[in-house]
Amino acid sequence: MKYFEIRVTSYLKKDVMMKNVGEVLSKHINYCMSKSDFLYRLHEQKIPKLYCYDYMFPLEKGKKYDKGRVYVFRIRTPMEKIASEMRRTLTTYETDFIKPLGLELRVKKFTRVEELYTLTPVVATINKKNWTREDSMDIIWKMIDNNLEKKCKMIFGEAFEIKESSIEFLEIKNNKTIVVDYKGGKVLGNKFSMRFKSDELSQKMAYAALASGLLEKSSSIGAGFCKIVKRG
Repeated sequence: MKYFEIRVTSYLKKDVMMKNVGEVLSKHINYCMSKSDFLYRLHEQKIPKLYCYDYMFPLEKGKKYDKGRVYVFRIRTPMEKIASEMRRTLTTYETDFIKPLGLELRVKKFTRVEELYTLTPVVATINKKNWTREDSMDIIWKMIDNNLEKKCKMIFGEAFEIKESSIEFLEIKNNKTIVVDYKGGKVLGNKFSMRFKSDELSQKMAYAALASGLLEKSSSIGAGFCKIVKRG
């Protein structure tokens, strides 16, 4: 299995508060997507978009990213067509906040994953409210399983019979709920560490999480962007 990672080097034209960076990047990516018929149609569909992005780095010590500085952000997808179209549009177009300076598309081979950590907050919605650490861990565990099952079916084009969870360990890593601005309101999220089982199906679920993000709003505020945790 392989996945695609786009690294965008960009010049920031305005200050951006850290709590707004996910939405700012989303607006930039969506604008670039609108310049591709394929990506525009994808954006309009009410389905998981099968791409995710992280926040800009290097991280600043304050609460904002500074105008006039150069930052890098990454986009991942398991779909080659999405990657190739994004490479074309993200290289060409700029927005009020972001001017692209360079872009690199990397093809990465997926190898066995034991543990993933979410670099950006994970967002889940229950009865029109965001899941918080005061809610049941069993609920968020099941929601992760269901979301990854759906993404696996989209990625691999085959039905899966999920008999038990692919995750054997799930832990909240932040001390308090993370608040992210979104469409004039607030979205609540948390960062997680999770350990996946070693069987083939569980590793496909880990692949889906790494390549397309975990749970909701991966394409709208950069939620659920994962990194591989290496032990030893």
